[in-house]
Amino acid sequence: MKKHNKGFPFFLKLAATNIKKHRQEYLPYLLTCVMTIMMFYTIVSLSQNDTLKNMSGGTSMMMILSFGNWVIAIFAVVFLFYTNSFLIKRRKKEFGLFNILGMEKKHIAGVMALETLITGGFSIVVGLLLGLLFNKLIFLLLLKIIHYDIQLGFQISPVALALTTLLFFGIFTLGLLYNLFQIRLANPVELLRGGKTGEREPKTKVVLAIIGFLCLGTGYAISLTVDKPLDALYLFLVAVILVIIGTYCLFTAGSIFILKQLRKNKHYYYQTSHFISVSGMIYRMKQNAIGLANICILSTMVLVVLSTTVSLYLGVDNIMTYLFPQDLYIRHYGDTFYEDPETVSDNIAAIVADQGLQIKDYHDYNEFTMGTVRRGDTFDYHPGNTWYATTADVCMTQVMTAADYTALTGEAISITGNEVLAYGNLFDLGDTLTLFGTEYSVVKQLRDFPLKEAEYDTTFGLECLCLVVSDRTHMADIYEKQQTAYGVDASPLNYDITFDLTGTDAQKIACNAALNAPGALVADTAVHGGAPIISSDQLSINRESGSFDVRCRQDQYRTFYYAYGGMFFLGLLLGTVFIMATVLIIYYKQISEGHDDQGRFTIMQNVGMSHAEVRRAIRSQVLTVFFLPLAMACVHITFAFPVITKLLKLFSLTDTVLFVQCTLGVIAVFALLYAGVYALTARAYYRIVSPRSR
Repeated sequence: MKKHNKGFPFFLKLAATNIKKHRQEYLPYLLTCVMTIMMFYTIVSLSQNDTLKNMSGGTSMMMILSFGNWVIAIFAVVFLFYTNSFLIKRRKKEFGLFNILGMEKKHIAGVMALETLITGGFSIVVGLLLGLLFNKLIFLLLLKIIHYDIQLGFQISPVALALTTLLFFGIFTLGLLYNLFQIRLANPVELLRGGKTGEREPKTKVVLAIIGFLCLGTGYAISLTVDKPLDALYLFLVAVILVIIGTYCLFTAGSIFILKQLRKNKHYYYQTSHFISVSGMIYRMKQNAIGLANICILSTMVLVVLSTTVSLYLGVDNIMTYLFPQDLYIRHYGDTFYEDPETVSDNIAAIVADQGLQIKDYHDYNEFTMGTVRRGDTFDYHPGNTWYATTADVCMTQVMTAADYTALTGEAISITGNEVLAYGNLFDLGDTLTLFGTEYSVVKQLRDFPLKEAEYDTTFGLECLCLVVSDRTHMADIYEKQQTAYGVDASPLNYDITFDLTGTDAQKIACNAALNAPGALVADTAVHGGAPIISSDQLSINRESGSFDVRCRQDQYRTFYYAYGGMFFLGLLLGTVFIMATVLIIYYKQISEGHDDQGRFTIMQNVGMSHAEVRRAIRSQVLTVFFLPLAMACVHITFAFPVITKLLKLFSLTDTVLFVQCTLGVIAVFALLYAGVYALTARAYYRIVSPRSR
């Protein structure tokens, strides 16, 4: 026992000395651990924040942040384990030397455990301290992004502290167990050679290359051919998986093929810098290719995450104009035509006048929307009995009267009986159509429709039929047929009111609050305002109670800023994490190659190779492979552009030009950062391989 106590300080000092000796590898690793821990604590703490939980729209914010918790946790496990495996590979020779000099493997294990205790303990403590220090600052940044009033006070989350400590304690423990397993399996000679183990010249793997081309081509084809945003929602994940597989296969097999083709090109190959770089990379391309593929995939993730979240955040104004062309929307859900529109109109006018505002562009009309199945020019009941379905086979059918159409558009029309005006968004109609067994004569095919629902359906890739019927009798006949067929799931018959207001945004929000007061529009009638999309449960309540749904565009800004601002904030965090990982992989890749090439370049300088030639060789080697992942990432996002634009339409962002601008901006900034990393890592590589620099 006495001997053990005497040995512990020695092993502790040895562990600290080892970390200091290998600071070139450990400092970036510790920095990454600290930053990852800080970010994980911050996002978990925010997901537990009482202010965010209790604010309007806080539920969507909590869902977004909780998703971020899982993403960063999974990423931390995979990435920190990956970097740990690099560190143990660089240390195998050192541990082999310890073993040969008489240190038993259990003593080596003890030293490794102490090293893990030092690095892990330092990372967790410093990461949590920085998390506590910057948590309030990041919280204020989030409030600024979502346009929420700044909150004073400081909150420490015990749950976030506990989860962060447990997660990263588990990660460091797993890393230690992996390291101990590697040491236990290896004999001293293998350990001595561990850092120097080279690669045999890899064969050109034709089958793997074909698989890569097929996977990549299929993934690209999915993106280019998908037509409907709802299809893109589930096909996007399939395309992502195929592109990831294709990337790994092509970097592994395709890069070797390209290098061997360069070697066959005598004019290119037999130049000093090209000869050294190409010959060296061929023999280590197997592990190089995996690293390059990792960099490519992480770079693509950075570009996709940041370009989409930035576009959504900057596009909120466009989204609000698209969803709410006018300031106020009032809807009554019923089973018959609303009988007293004059009273509602008078009450609205009185409330608006009390607020000191004026009404502009007032419109009111009756309409209903139901689900049908289209077979050519025949439209029948949807078998699912779900008028609000958004499946691929549904054709959303909207009906209004000629009188209301004329009031909305100013276009005078004259139709009688079973004559209709019709609009099909994704299909053409003949001279007649059949709806629920009744044939209607199509007097005119419209090029557009005044109600926004038709545009929404087109955006989502759903078929939509809009009918203008001659009068309320024919409209009621269609409504009663779908009511009989769909029962409790039948569409409501809506009475809609839309108008603009004079005044400031604050005045309009105050007016909206007055209109939402119980009994404001009709005595003893409730009002339900709130979320931009009403739930089916709330719809049933509104229909049974005869209540109104009142929404204000300016008030809805808060809901969208909470949701899209939360996604933008999460995109910034995840983008930072992915960039940090990309930089670290690039750095370790260059350091690893520098150590592998050190002896080779020393020999070449000893036989007369100049420093200028060394630099040219380094530049040729690094440039040959360094910018390939970035170029491939740009190719990936170019082919992913069609499917991503369709996914953004599900979030009501239809401004493709904005997305292009944001994507190009993100690529430009990331490319500058990438070039900066290249300059730093090439310099570090040169310091390792050049004897005069050491």
